[in-house]
Amino acid sequence: MASSSSGRSEFKEALRYLWHILVTAALFSFLILAAVGIEILLGIIRESRYASDFLLQTLVIGKYAILIIDLGLLA
Repeated sequence: MASSSSGRSEFKEALRYLWHILVTAALFSFLILAAVGIEILLGIIRESRYASDFLLQTLVIGKYAILIIDLGLLA
């Protein structure tokens, strides 16, 4: 009886450990995507500052929008 209880306790501890690993990995992935997103937004601002033509600005924003969508599909 004691070994069954100890086995369940070890299983619960392993599940708790796995949960912590998954949450940590998810937070780390979110931080990486946030950093990439900030870099993309800064790139849009930098490139659109030099693009005075509306069509060129639209193309620049579209290029980065596709990149953001691709990153979202990878996550």
